[in-house]
Amino acid sequence: MQIRQLEMFQNTMRYGTVSEAAKVMNISQPSASRLIADLEQSVGFALFIRAKGRLHPSPEGLKFFQEVEKTFGVLTHLEQYAEKLKTERSDGLRIAVTPALSTIFAPNIVKLFRQSYPEARITMVAHSPDIIFNILQTEDIDLAFTNKIVKLPNISEEILVNADFICVMPKDHPLSHKSIITPDDLQGQDYIELAEEGSHIWPSHRELFKKYNIKTRNLYSTQRSPSAYGMVDAGLGIGIFEPFSYELWASRNVVAKPFLPKLTYSYAAYFPNDRIRSELARVFVNIAMQYIKDTPLPFTDIFAQYDV
Repeated sequence: MQIRQLEMFQNTMRYGTVSEAAKVMNISQPSASRLIADLEQSVGFALFIRAKGRLHPSPEGLKFFQEVEKTFGVLTHLEQYAEKLKTERSDGLRIAVTPALSTIFAPNIVKLFRQSYPEARITMVAHSPDIIFNILQTEDIDLAFTNKIVKLPNISEEILVNADFICVMPKDHPLSHKSIITPDDLQGQDYIELAEEGSHIWPSHRELFKKYNIKTRNLYSTQRSPSAYGMVDAGLGIGIFEPFSYELWASRNVVAKPFLPKLTYSYAAYFPNDRIRSELARVFVNIAMQYIKDTPLPFTDIFAQYDV
């Protein structure tokens, strides 16, 4: 029993004659008659009663036709469902990122991604890491990019990069002539602090200030690195910030220097485990991984010369 035979039987029942069914299927009448005969041989009973040159459905043929209609109804549903999945696959990707990754890093990944999926619809939301981990568990989101702060059993993690933070200052700052900034250079400086936010506490910063007994004038603090860069641009002080945003500010009143000993934070891609990872999400992360390799962060070559 073949699909083509069933299609011919279905069309013959619908249009009343083999010749009309043959026209619909764009085949010759002898070929159409052969399909009906082969199907009858396959099922083991006559589908039609031939009387006075015309075909009439047999009782068995009528019952069989009802099941054939159901079967083709299922096939039509499967075709429609497959098209829906294909459309969803190429139509939507929902991503959460931290503000630090939302200005340069993520938009560049989207640009590269569009080369393969020009019609894909990307929805990007920017939140703090705590909020991102919450929506990964509670909302319909495909993946997230954020700095690593917690590990949850229902979220998968793929490390993107270990980012060495950089010392950022106004271009006319007295320290701007130095090639490398050290803890001693921070003593007494007007310092822009990265404020704690929930479980996001910047532990390496804390340990550094405690270990070297660094005393700064902490007149300003902010939870968002774009705001921190903006404060530096306004000449309010210096700080040790993530390196992803520096490109956006380098043409303004901002200059960056390597800071040693290194302050390193891991950034990763996160996926919810309660649903299958889509093709779009996998491709997007692969592009992000390649982008990291092809686009080194500031002072990568200098940091590589020093141990953590």
